[in-house]
Amino acid sequence: MFKKKILALTAAVLLTLSMSVANAETLSDSKNTSNPDRVKNILKQAAELDQSGASLEEVISFKESQGLQVLDVSEVYVDLYGNEINPNGIGTLALDAAYRKITNTMDYDPQTGEYNIYGKIEHIADLGQGWMHEPHPASYDVVSADWNSDLLQYRSWGLLSGSSSNFWLNDATQREKGSLLFNLKDNFPGGTSIHFYVELRKAGSKTGTTSTQIRYTHTYDKTAKTTTYSGNASYQWGNPGPSFGVTYTVLTTQVEANWSRSGTTSFSVR
Repeated sequence: MFKKKILALTAAVLLTLSMSVANAETLSDSKNTSNPDRVKNILKQAAELDQSGASLEEVISFKESQGLQVLDVSEVYVDLYGNEINPNGIGTLALDAAYRKITNTMDYDPQTGEYNIYGKIEHIADLGQGWMHEPHPASYDVVSADWNSDLLQYRSWGLLSGSSSNFWLNDATQREKGSLLFNLKDNFPGGTSIHFYVELRKAGSKTGTTSTQIRYTHTYDKTAKTTTYSGNASYQWGNPGPSFGVTYTVLTTQVEANWSRSGTTSFSVR
């Protein structure tokens, strides 16, 4: 009788331990996989907040309140001719409507280990319905997202705001070397933006300080005669860059010219 009680007690203890382990595993799995789109949802909400007129500081504060770490931000203002503008002391509404802003933010999620390039291409001002930011377009503009493939590897990309008819993936053949190439049809209204992300993960066990780049190449008709876009720009890949990605060159035609400007972040991969 005593032996039976001992066996029953032992079985009960083993069952309790088994259930505890199973529950712990379930909780652990739930923490990691209960919402695989959590980070993307945060980035999408951040883009919507930005579109509604929130400041950069407010967008950063929102991301951090959701558990993301904003490792670095780069903002570059350029005029119609590709000259960089220093907006300090100038109200945004006072800037020329043809100006563009390139923003590159590096976000890190400690829970999943995701590093996300959070990119933004913006027309500064809205001059009303019917006003064209590109009255004499050439081929579609080109945007690259670049990273150090020795430290980070590509996982995915996505559009967070704007239309897929204005921004789309053109060439992913160099993604293993740290570059994606996009097309931008920049006739979207002033005061609005294109937001996108590129998800990266740590490549192996290497750590160190590194950089990412969003490079924007604007094409235009130098004869000021065209009224429609001529399609995708011709380009060619070059050599791997010294810090990140693969260089590219947009090829010009007799009537077309272009300029390029970049926003670059610097941060540590842990």
